[in-house]
Amino acid sequence: AACAGVRRRLPRIVYASRTHSQLQQVVRELRRTVHRPTVCVLASREQMCVHPEVRHRRGNELSMACQALVAASSCSFHREVQLQKRKHGTCPHPEEAVPPAERQLPDIEDFVSSSERAKLCPFYLSRELQQTSEVLFLPYNYLIDPNTRRLLNISLNDDVLIFDEAHNVEKAAAEAASFELSPTDFAGSVRDIDRVIAGVHNRVDDDAMEAAADANDVSVGEWARLKEVLLQIEAEVHKLPLRAASKNFGTPRFSGDGRELELMLGRVGISKDTIVPFVEMASQAVAKLQESLKLGVMSVGGAHLQKLVDSFKLVFDEGHLATDYRLCVQEIDAPSSSGMMKRARLGDSGKGRTLSYWCFNPGVAMRGLADSGVRSLLLTSGTLSPLSSFAFELGLPFEQKLENPHVIADHQLLVGVLPRGPSAVELSSAFKHRETDVYKAELGNTLANFARLVPQGMLVFFPSYAALKSATEAWDVPGLDGSPSVLTRIRKHKLLVVEPRDAVEVAKAIVEFKEAVGVSERTGRG
Repeated sequence: AACAGVRRRLPRIVYASRTHSQLQQVVRELRRTVHRPTVCVLASREQMCVHPEVRHRRGNELSMACQALVAASSCSFHREVQLQKRKHGTCPHPEEAVPPAERQLPDIEDFVSSSERAKLCPFYLSRELQQTSEVLFLPYNYLIDPNTRRLLNISLNDDVLIFDEAHNVEKAAAEAASFELSPTDFAGSVRDIDRVIAGVHNRVDDDAMEAAADANDVSVGEWARLKEVLLQIEAEVHKLPLRAASKNFGTPRFSGDGRELELMLGRVGISKDTIVPFVEMASQAVAKLQESLKLGVMSVGGAHLQKLVDSFKLVFDEGHLATDYRLCVQEIDAPSSSGMMKRARLGDSGKGRTLSYWCFNPGVAMRGLADSGVRSLLLTSGTLSPLSSFAFELGLPFEQKLENPHVIADHQLLVGVLPRGPSAVELSSAFKHRETDVYKAELGNTLANFARLVPQGMLVFFPSYAALKSATEAWDVPGLDGSPSVLTRIRKHKLLVVEPRDAVEVAKAIVEFKEAVGVSERTGRG
């Protein structure tokens, strides 16, 4: 819901891209136009935190530190945001009163800097300003993931959604409709219920907990039964038979379609008929923990239990088909949550198991997005063709389509497969092949021949950075007979640029690549 006093807004433009750097580039391009809307950029705590004792932390450590400070009202930046809301009775945008021609259109860095100068928390301020901004910039996952939309209070009713670089949407949508529960999540959920039980036991002696208590409290016995269900779920996960890992890679795992998870949960009494009371009770536990967090009674707010509840709600959601999913359970070197019960009931391996529920239909998340009341949904990219199959994968009808012809004419294209190299060795990049010396030598000789025959530039892709590193290291070694290395032979015909993995070195590599392209245009060398 919007803040008190916020009038009904006009349709908002919501612009989503894959990374924050791409969004910053879009904001810079917007500044070059005559348009000066009020804008807001949503980002993570890591990118927006300005608290001197928290901003240098990373990941969950930063999030938990932030939440603890906010719950205890110990963050002056967050308190100032709340003070501004109470003072104005609304969420005024800093540039709303500024004449459009004078608006600065801040990107993430500008917004964080100006908020810090004003002693305001950029993270929580942006969550308020997104409701009143005319243009909202945010990453894909913030928009596609329904849980993230709920947490950030993003309402898309009557909005115009634009996905830039939309060829990445399929993967992002499938990931948004998937989940993974680690041993830490199972253990944390059980500990969350233990904290609720402890709170019920101590309520009489603890005024703060008594203030947080509901008149219709669930009994200790009912909380204990909920805890037992959680332990039984983890026990069922450990009972699944794992297929041994292959010789070359992988971990022991169990896999099956989505119905396997429904069957497994059914064995502990969770089904389509019982999921609602299970969710309601678990949600009540989360609410108690969050209330205790605000009162300073506890330092955690039930995040693990909430994640588990959201995950199992997804399994039995009427809009989702089990056949769109795959269940995968893998064994990892981490303890389970059950302590002594684990050793007695699950064996002595000391290994925990991760439960993954993977969606292979991006239309699941995209249909949920379309059903949220959006006015228009635009997807743009230079690589969406053929549009018919792309639209089919997303499960959405697109009444308007614009597809431009490729800049390269058909007669200039050659698409082919080279099954063997110059020595007739099979060019298969399967894992078991690509680490052999014979394969790497054959691939290197093939590329050296192409470098000699192909005019101007060549672009070679590898399946991973590890494969790239392994191959280039092998190619940098001269032959046993003293013959030049593969890289030396390639450099005889081409200026060689290898993409670094370190982000700091990428900028330097891009400069080298542009210089090589310039040389190619002038000399034809490549």
